[in-house]
Amino acid sequence: MGLQKIQLSVALGIALLAPTTIAAMPFVFLAQDRSVESRAEIGEAFEEETAVSPDFLAFDETVESQLQSGFSTGIGQSSQSSAITNTGFVATGSIFTSGVFQGLGLARSEAELLFEILQPSSYSLTGEVIGESDATSRVQLFDASGAVLESFSSFMFGNGGPGGAFAASGFLAPGEYRIRAYSSSCSDELGVCGQDTGLGSFEISLVIVPEPSTAILVAMGLAILCRCGKFHSRHSPLS
Repeated sequence: MGLQKIQLSVALGIALLAPTTIAAMPFVFLAQDRSVESRAEIGEAFEEETAVSPDFLAFDETVESQLQSGFSTGIGQSSQSSAITNTGFVATGSIFTSGVFQGLGLARSEAELLFEILQPSSYSLTGEVIGESDATSRVQLFDASGAVLESFSSFMFGNGGPGGAFAASGFLAPGEYRIRAYSSSCSDELGVCGQDTGLGSFEISLVIVPEPSTAILVAMGLAILCRCGKFHSRHSPLS
């Protein structure tokens, strides 16, 4: 009976403690910078709008700036919908700019978050980046030293990638990391920016899952508990 009691105590301890480990999120967000900006210019005249997330709650904003004078038009539009979830982070953002004759349009949608991994975890990063004409879109994951772990981009000029859908996965050791996503554009017909329109967007889903060691521990504990219960039932004296 002494061995049975020891097995029962161990099984109960594992079953009670391990689920708490699994239930707790393996990460915590430390800082966030999410915003949308738009600006329209014609000569020295301008109009601009900005919306910034003040906290870690869901952020859903759209801003637009537009100016017109004669044949000149400047337009900037920017939107973002992003949220921290119990498994990570999701976000979508889009921008549009147009500059006709002496008009100029600018827009930017950006989400950047600093987070800490509390226990060894795996991750998956999926989404899409689109950057057309003057627009640039990019999604990046960095470690604490600033080294790039993942990078996906789309823009017409420079050394950008072709864009489109992406999917990546890997392992995150305990420590600090940073996720960044943005779309940005500047458009005009005078050559300041490059082309007269820009259209960009990003969509990301970051999912963080703790390594399965604690889950295996729970399964073992429950199995031992079940076996102990059956053994005790078969060997209990009849009442």
